[in-house]
Amino acid sequence: MKSNDRHGQILVELRKTGAISLEELMERLGASAASIRRDLSKLHNIRNRRNLRVITNAINIAMELCNCEGLQTFVTGGFVQWAGSFSMVGQGAINFLNDIYMDKVFISVCGISLERGVTVIEPEESLTFRAMIHQAKVRIVVADSSKLGMVTPALVCPISEINMLITDSRAPDKSIAPFTERGIEVKRV
Repeated sequence: MKSNDRHGQILVELRKTGAISLEELMERLGASAASIRRDLSKLHNIRNRRNLRVITNAINIAMELCNCEGLQTFVTGGFVQWAGSFSMVGQGAINFLNDIYMDKVFISVCGISLERGVTVIEPEESLTFRAMIHQAKVRIVVADSSKLGMVTPALVCPISEINMLITDSRAPDKSIAPFTERGIEVKRV
């Protein structure tokens, strides 16, 4: 696996579980401990960038980035809907988002379907994500292969509003073909 592919897969694994051990990454990616450590050092993302503005509705992401020199971290406001979610939603978040423009937005979703669009479970979260989508130049959906074709209760947007789909390497060609046929760039990582 190339290092860029490993980087993407590491991010997918971290997004799924929130935390993962070096041993688990070695097993899942078939890479050595040294390679994984180098990858993690490079992914220490965003922290070393300069003149970057990050806008988030996630308290945990804001906490991670707030001490990084060279980054400006903006938090939307709003309220945390349920314990452990870390995502701020509601009218406060939407009002904040309606007053700014973003170059790129990344949203992690619970389902993406050709017919029903991009969906999440909670209506308040869908409204916040919808505001993000409408204010961004480039709209990127992150969904592992199990979410392809799935529909959950709350609509974020139709797929026609999405520019890119990032999914895992297990996504079969037949699952991603309908998205690429509609002009959505698909990256498997």
